[in-house]
Amino acid sequence: MNIDKLGYILGLFFICWVMPVSAAHILVIESYHKEYRWDIGYKSALYDQLGARHQFNFFEMDTKRIPKSSFQEKANQAWSYYLKTNPDIVVLADDNALKYLGKKFSETSTPVVYLGINNNPRNYGIYNSSNITGVLERPLIKRSILSVRRLIPKLANVLVLFDAGNTSLTSLSIELSNRSMLKIHGVTVEVKLIEDYQLWQFEITSASNNKYDAIIIGLYHALRDKKNQHVSSITAINWASQSSLVPLFGLWDFSVGKHRTIGGLVLQSYDQGYQASLLIKEILSGTSPGDIRPQTAKKGTYIYSRNRLKNYDLTVPDDIVKVAKFVE
Repeated sequence: MNIDKLGYILGLFFICWVMPVSAAHILVIESYHKEYRWDIGYKSALYDQLGARHQFNFFEMDTKRIPKSSFQEKANQAWSYYLKTNPDIVVLADDNALKYLGKKFSETSTPVVYLGINNNPRNYGIYNSSNITGVLERPLIKRSILSVRRLIPKLANVLVLFDAGNTSLTSLSIELSNRSMLKIHGVTVEVKLIEDYQLWQFEITSASNNKYDAIIIGLYHALRDKKNQHVSSITAINWASQSSLVPLFGLWDFSVGKHRTIGGLVLQSYDQGYQASLLIKEILSGTSPGDIRPQTAKKGTYIYSRNRLKNYDLTVPDDIVKVAKFVE
């Protein structure tokens, strides 16, 4: 075989090895919206892992900002968009997308990967669906209490605040069995789900008088004011950061920062997107979704705000410093 012919064959082999046979069209149906930092995180992972080879389209259900009475209408619009775009694979991002669309997709042959699911997927009508698999999200409330106590050794009472959105409800159902008062590692923990912004503010400003040593803020993206208008998550967390007399900790990476919370052991949406990308690659290589067990993404990262630590005069222990990330 001459050198030119050998080079031609090797070139063909290289092209076939680095390029997919055909690019897949992936539709991502977001429970929330593109400006939400959680969505930005998992979408970054999807792009990093799949964007060079495959085509993406997105539909935003926007359920952090619209009233619950409009959720089904948004789901109907998402379904119409799916029918119009006819994707090769669908990603259902977070609980509301799976709750309102999972059953319908289970009656199709389109491969579906969910991510960010706090509830048991069986509760969404997809049990034994051969075309659906995905990634679970499990809040780290119990482990977070331990991490807070490492910074506040005399920690005795903690207030855990969530909004009243579907993700908050399902998170607390799975993690704490819907208990509002409990002991975790010797610490008294009170959990409150609040939709009203003024009441949420009151709980934060009165925390010190109510003998709380710390507040752990979960989700705050579905708060509504006295006119029943959505309150910007940035407005809410910035206000809390400026107003709280007791240290504020977070459960998700998007809540950590100079004008946010101290942080702690938090979940990152990038990890959800990364794990979902691995499942998508398996499916595109020929594996049936029904043969892939649902998975749980990476179980937490220590992330702290230097500014907020200094503000509350708190020090991260050396053993945690070695594995932690620090932001402004």
